Order: sequence, then C-alpha cells, then structure tokens
Amino acid sequence: VVLFFDPIVSLDNAATPIVCILSGFLQQRFGPLRVLELACLPYTVGWLVAAVSTSATHLYISRILVGVSHALLATTVYTVEIASKEMGEPIPCGKQY
Repeated sequence: VVLFFDPIVSLDNAATPIVCILSGFLQQRFGPLRVLELACLPYTVGWLVAAVSTSATHLYISRILVGVSHALLATTVYTVEIASKEMGEPIPCGKQY
C-alpha cells in the first residue's frame, strides 16, 4: 500500500487561522455585513478557478481562496451571533416584510 500526502485538501485549513485574526479587524473597520459580503468574492473566484484549472497550481490557489472565504464567513457569523445589539448591525436573511 502506497500512501502519499497531497496538500491540496489542506490548504483551505492552512489559510483559515490567519484570516480569522484579520477578520476581526475588518469587522471593526467596515462592519460585519460588509465583511460577510466581501467573503462571497474569494469564494466565487476560488470555485471558478477550480472549474477552469489546468494544473495543480490552479487548484492550490482555488483552495486558498475558498479557505479565506470560509474564515471570513465563520468569524463574521460567530461575531454577529454573540455581539450585543449595539455592536452588530442586523444581517437580512430571506424576505423582509
């Protein structure tokens, strides 16, 4: 049995801790809603890069971008859930009547 390690699947987890720390600063500066909106950009670009990739390098870049997005999403949603009403702004979800 030959086992090998391919770092492609771990790259998104490697980027997450660094971006989680930066996410707090971004939330203080721009607000949680803007950071949540910002998280959509690297996620979309990451999956587009994966869809058109022609080499392993493209997949590495894709996974890093998706990891950045996951970190932004996770920390922003967590912050909004635990933040006081004065600190957080409401994030619309679904139809607003």
